Amino acid sequence: MKSKFLIPTCLVFIFLAGVNTHTQAQDKQKQQELDRKVLQFLEDNRATWRSLNVPYEDGKVLHDIILKNNYQSALEIGTSTGHSTVWIAWALSKTGGRLVTVEIDEERQKVAMENLEKVGLSGVVDFRLGDATKS
Repeated sequence: MKSKFLIPTCLVFIFLAGVNTHTQAQDKQKQQELDRKVLQFLEDNRATWRSLNVPYEDGKVLHDIILKNNYQSALEIGTSTGHSTVWIAWALSKTGGRLVTVEIDEERQKVAMENLEKVGLSGVVDFRLGDATKS
């Protein structure tokens, strides 16, 4: 009886291992595509960020700190139009994390939401409109 079940078990294991490898390859490809898209967006807009956004270099530092420490959650108070939000969400997309960001100005928040949608990171972000000091 043992030998009867040994072969099917091995075949199932090999099949599942193959599926897992394929999924990992797809995930890696998706992350590489996202990386290219985000880098292009950040570079294209590098000189245009205003409205209380952090400088490009500071955004990169935030991104690198999140990756180095494998952080999986972040709270951003003051989304503005989303420059730092892109950097933080991008890093969290690599660690499997989520970002909650709070903005008091509805127009800035709309621009930020559009920017995150453009680069494919809106699914990593929970946008909240309101005064963070009154929550």
